[in-house]
Amino acid sequence: LKGSPAEKAGLRPSDVITHVNGEDIAGQSSQAIILKIRGTAGTDVILTIQREGSVPSDYTVTRGQITIPDITLKMEKGIPIVGIHQFNKKTGQDLKTLLENEVLPEKPRGIIFDLRNNPGGFLTAAVDVGGLFVKEDQEIFSTEYKSRTRTYDAGENGILANIDNLVFLQNKGTASASEILTAMIKDLDRGTIIGTSSVGKGTVQEIVNFSNGGHLKLTVAKWLSPKDNWINEVGVIPDIEVTDPTDEEKEQDIDRQLDTAVQTILQN
Repeated sequence: LKGSPAEKAGLRPSDVITHVNGEDIAGQSSQAIILKIRGTAGTDVILTIQREGSVPSDYTVTRGQITIPDITLKMEKGIPIVGIHQFNKKTGQDLKTLLENEVLPEKPRGIIFDLRNNPGGFLTAAVDVGGLFVKEDQEIFSTEYKSRTRTYDAGENGILANIDNLVFLQNKGTASASEILTAMIKDLDRGTIIGTSSVGKGTVQEIVNFSNGGHLKLTVAKWLSPKDNWINEVGVIPDIEVTDPTDEEKEQDIDRQLDTAVQTILQN
């Protein structure tokens, strides 16, 4: 997660934790392992990491409160790169404000939206964000329940509805609400998707709370793209496939996916 203690310690997506503070955790439940890893902010935990192609190594992670920014902005060769890191209740409004105040006034040649490793979030946030890219009444996605279907359309022209030369980055960590956005972009031809296929989470969950403090997460529906595609276990297929950076490339801060996105903007 962006800005997390794990990221600061050098951990990467797909790392496998084998030991916590020297203790082999093979066969233990995920909840038991989480309790060993979590702790008081400012204290350290040593994680032994097995990384593909490397020998196991120890990483010291300083525990802390995880605060994930939903939106970030950086520039590359004059092109704004907008990171969308999660879909919470404020993401749509935060993105609109950023575009209005910091991005569009610069009249950029194009805009890159980075959704890599975005785990998703609220369906309502996917509606808010998706609506920024399309015209009034265009479909963003639909949900199909056992006995009914609901369609989510844009309520008004989005701030980017008439803006072209948009590029979207995704990878195998792009999931759920993030896939709703890229599936819509692909179906409505609103931009170019670069990277790898996304996770393929095409279902909708609700949480039922019980009086004893327990919770039940229940799958209640599947969601479909504007062209009624169900991406479950398949993912959104990129327009331009660029594999994730290797460990060596990460060490050297080489990002071929981003480089391809920049070149795509400059060539249009």
